[in-house]
This record gives sequence, structure tokens and C-alpha cells, in this order.
Amino acid sequence: MNQEKWRDCLGIALCEAVVTLLLRPFQNTPFIDDWTYGWSVEWLLQHAELKILEWASHLNVVQVLWGALFCLPVGFSFTALRVSTWVLAVVCLWGLYWLLLELKISRQAALLGTATLGVNPIFFMLSFTFMTDVPFLALMMWASFAMVRAVCTQRTRWLVAATVLACLAIGVRLVGVVIPVAMAVVLLLHTERWGRHTGRVLLTVVPLIFLGGLLCWGTEHSQHTADIWQLKDAPVNRVQNLRYALPLLPWALVHGTAFLTGAVGVTLLPLSLACLPAGLQRGATASIFVLGSSLLVLSLIDPSYIPPLSQGSTWSASELGATEPLVPGFHPLPFPSWWRAVVTFMAGGSAAILLAARHRRLSCPGEAFLGWLTLGHFLLMMILWLFYDRYALVVLPLVIGLVLSGEVSLRPTLMLVFVAVFGGVSFVGVHDHLQYNQALWQAVDVLRQRGVPESDIDGGYVVNGWLQYAHPENAPRDEQGNILVPWLTTNINPLRYQIANLPVPHWRLVKAIPYHRWLGRSGTICILERNPRPPSAAREGP
Repeated sequence: MNQEKWRDCLGIALCEAVVTLLLRPFQNTPFIDDWTYGWSVEWLLQHAELKILEWASHLNVVQVLWGALFCLPVGFSFTALRVSTWVLAVVCLWGLYWLLLELKISRQAALLGTATLGVNPIFFMLSFTFMTDVPFLALMMWASFAMVRAVCTQRTRWLVAATVLACLAIGVRLVGVVIPVAMAVVLLLHTERWGRHTGRVLLTVVPLIFLGGLLCWGTEHSQHTADIWQLKDAPVNRVQNLRYALPLLPWALVHGTAFLTGAVGVTLLPLSLACLPAGLQRGATASIFVLGSSLLVLSLIDPSYIPPLSQGSTWSASELGATEPLVPGFHPLPFPSWWRAVVTFMAGGSAAILLAARHRRLSCPGEAFLGWLTLGHFLLMMILWLFYDRYALVVLPLVIGLVLSGEVSLRPTLMLVFVAVFGGVSFVGVHDHLQYNQALWQAVDVLRQRGVPESDIDGGYVVNGWLQYAHPENAPRDEQGNILVPWLTTNINPLRYQIANLPVPHWRLVKAIPYHRWLGRSGTICILERNPRPPSAAREGP
């Protein structure tokens, strides 16, 4: 059996490697927020000191050390950091596969469940970045496997392994705190005498102690580049914002449940459609209609609700990667209202099928652990208002495990077809993102080659974050010496050059760099120079 497992793992790795060779996704450029974490790796390699940039959302010391290992042979690069995450993406898929088998799920269903996560557009996209999502997911999967193995075999060594892996997961994202909490609940409520042993319960406290030590360490090892306390959306202010979140928790529960229902429903369509019985029972049909209609009505009457595939999401109807909105001059593609309605209703119906497929109670401690872990992440998302599709990724493998372990009758051929469809969407989406991102950073290189200092370049959130905020020696400053970074510390653009999606009035077009997408709209990245005088003054003459 173990030989069969390792053969399947080798097949998973080969599939990932073939796709990677075709895409060549390891660009030496940052992605969304990973410039923040890349700075820590660069600083560690240059100064032999571990520090976290205060803009970072997580004290991801474990990921920083992991990324530094891949940079050691040839020095710092985002290419090496992207490779480090891709390796963990493969490890994550292995962990999910072993976890599903540990839950007594058939080999065929386990492979299909693993493929469902592997072709998920958000997971697929983030596998080629240095974001924290995939590394955390990899460690959480193996911590879950170790915990399920521990409670099923009643072996303490597996509980120790789960404890260590939970600490490592917390060292990537602080939300990993839900792992030891779920472990403690399962030991106390679902494992009788073996799990209630004092020594075993105390093991679950170790990750919490590690979390406390990590928070104390972070206060002394944070790199302060600018005074960002006045910025309401800055990561450092998220804890303070809890005073607003807790009174609004009932509202957050309604909206958060709707958000998570839609996010999980649309991303797990291959699984839900494979669970759809050939002849729908009256109750299942009613559930699909009620849940789908509820999400649809909420999206129509409440503008604060963000339906699946909305503009600005990591996976939107127009783009995979959410890079284009972070560059000046972005104009979203108009989508008809019927498209939004169809996607929202479909997401709700898909979630209803998944709920109906899990028709029996959690029957073993392993399933109970996945249930408590899912509930913990759900509550944390509600408290912290993590209503963004990338944050919902963490519950997808847990839902896959809960559904498949519920003795569901799958239609494997149909599931394989939709896995292939999602794989095609992911492949094309990442290709299109790479084309756009290459043009964006090519524009930066053009300005550099012309001798333009980086302090005079406004390329949007990612470009400015890496060139100026992470390297304040390149940032423009005000009269008091404070750095002025457009898109981060100021809404004013005082810089001479701008890299934009479209030409801007009163700016001179220096060069246009085209990019070609397979599915999304193609276009050009415009390099613009601020006119020293407005056109009216130029026409008047001296």
C-alpha cells in the first residue's frame, strides 16, 4: 500500500512539473504582497539577521527561513522564492492525498479530491508566488494528517509530530492558532481516556506558547520604514480594528457565511457536480434553490456583499491574479448583471450540494478534527473580517475531506471532466497573468535603462512597494524627511514617471509595451512622463 501511495505522489509531482515547464512561471518579480516577505529574506541574506517588515501581515519566520535556503546557491531572487513555494505546493497536495487515505477514502476518490485542490485557480496561482497561503496550507495539511493518524492509531509520536507541524504553521501565518485549539477539543471530547491523558493534552499548549514567544519576538524584530499608524488599512492596525469588529459580529456572521458559502461553492464545483445524484430528490432540489436564491437576493439588495468572481478578487471573471487593478489607470471590464446573477446562484447551489452530500454525522475522531478545524477557521474569518477569496482557500481541503469521508457516491468521469476544465482555466489564467506582469516590469526596466531613478517611478502598489517602501533609500521624501510612496503612504503622486494601464491626460507617452492574453483582454502598459506645463500654457508660448 505504501508503494502505491509513493507512486501516486510521484505522479502528482510529475504532473506539477510538466505544467511548470510549459508555463515557466518563475519570474524574478514580486506578486501582490510577497515583496513584503521577500524583503525579510533579502535582509537575512545580507545582514544575517531575521527581521520582519512592519507592513507584513504575518510573522512568517518559518517561510522566510525556507525561502532563504533556496536563495543560498545564487543569491536573493524572487525566482528562487517562487520555486520554494512551488515545492511546498507539491508537498501540500501530497499531504492532502495522504490525509484522505487516512480517512479511509478510496484511492480513486483521494486522487480526484487532491486534483480538485491542485487545479483550483487560486491555489494554482499562489503556488508560483511567495505569498503565505500555500506554505501555510502545506503545513496545515501535514499537521492534520499527523493528528488524524494520532487519534486513529492512538500513538503519541504522531501527536508530537502534529504539535511540531502546528508550531511551524503558526510560524507562517498566525491564524494557525486554530490547529492546536482543534487538537485540544478533539482529544478532550472524541478520544476517551487516551486523548484525555494530561501529558497529551498539554502537548496542544506548546503551539500556543510558541505563538506567544513569536509575538514577543516580533515586537523587537520589526523593521519600521514609515509611520503607517495613521493608515486605517495598514496591517499593523488590524488588531486595533477588532474593537469595531466585535460589536458587529452578528452582521459579520451573516455576511461571512454568505461569502464563504459562495467562495467554497464556486471553487469546489468539480466536487459538487460529481456528488450530484442522477435523480435529484425533492429535498436536495429545494436546498439548491433556496441557498442559491438566498445568495442571489443578498447580492442584489446589499452592495457590501461581494459575490464570487467579483472584480478585485484573486480569481475574478476578467483576471486571475488581481494584478491589473494595482497599477494606475485601471478600468474594469463591464460584465452584464445576468452574469453576476448566474455565478452567484450557481455558487449557492454548489454549496447546497456539498452540504447535502455530507449526509451523516462525524463518526470518527479524524473527521471530528477536520470539522472543528473548519469551524475554527470560519470563526476567525468572521472576527477578523477576512472576506476575500484568497482567505477562503484554507477551508477548501478541509471541506474536500469532510465531503469525501461522508460515504458520498461520486461520478468520477464527470468529476474528471470538470477537474480538466478548471485545470484549463488555471493554466490560461496564470499564462495571461504572466504576460501582463512581464510587460509591467519590462516598463520598469526601460526606465531604469534610461537612467531614471527609482524614486521617480510610480508603477502602482507592487512596484512602489518593492522599489521604494521596502528600499526607502529609493523613496521620495517630504520636507520633514518622511517617505512618500504612492499607493502605500500617500494618495498623491508627486513622481515624474508613471507606469499605467492607459494614457493619462497631461502626461506624455514615452513608450507602450504590448501584452497578449489568451482569454482576458490584451493591451499595452504605458510609460508616461509628467508634462512640465499644461497643454494650454504650451500653446500660448512665451
